Amino acid sequence: MNTWKKMLLITGSILALAGCSEKETAARKGLSESDESLITIITQAKPFSVYQLQNVGKKEAEQAVTEKLNLKIPDFLEAIEALTIQHLEADEGLILDAAFYSVSSQEREATYSTAVVMKNEEGLYPIYSNSQIDYAYNAEKGTVYMDIYKLEVINSGATEKYNGGDLQEYIMKLGEQAGISEEDIAGEVELLMAKSEEELKNQYIVLYDTFEKAKEKGVLGKRLRIAYGEKGIPVKIQLYLKDYYS
Repeated sequence: MNTWKKMLLITGSILALAGCSEKETAARKGLSESDESLITIITQAKPFSVYQLQNVGKKEAEQAVTEKLNLKIPDFLEAIEALTIQHLEADEGLILDAAFYSVSSQEREATYSTAVVMKNEEGLYPIYSNSQIDYAYNAEKGTVYMDIYKLEVINSGATEKYNGGDLQEYIMKLGEQAGISEEDIAGEVELLMAKSEEELKNQYIVLYDTFEKAKEKGVLGKRLRIAYGEKGIPVKIQLYLKDYYS
């Protein structure tokens, strides 16, 4: 093959790659700048292998995610984990009992999950958190993307109090890390904090939800809500980030 033909082939390959890149960028144009920092899209030619690692330390789990599965742990996940642990440790009567990390994968999906458990002086576990990020493999595009991120803070209603730190402060900071603007939830949070325990009995309060709109546009949806128990005490805080990438 002469030099001229080689140059044509190389140029054609570069143009083809550039075309794919432009197409991919155009497909995500509906995302805001803050949401662009939350999503994960990685080029991958093959499905995942079958893999499982359960209840290990953070370092070992992170190595499995990056080295075994060749995935990236989003920065927001680390920030939310640190924020949540700080929130759970705010009560001086509680200590961090354990933090478990797990990693698994099979063909078109992979999961990285964490569990943080707090213990009080009586040896009981009044509050803990679970988080999980699911990755999905898109065979047609040859990519892996963050399908959904889920965080739950579970508080025991039997203690008749909320066992974490300042709830309003935590919710606002949680929203910030999830790319939810202060003006979108500040009013709802203030109204919520003004309600009595009697008014909040067995209520499920949705502070923010864009899942339906995000599904229509093929972008990132967010949902933030709080569940209250029969005594009007918060028993569950939930944050979801769902990428409707297809």
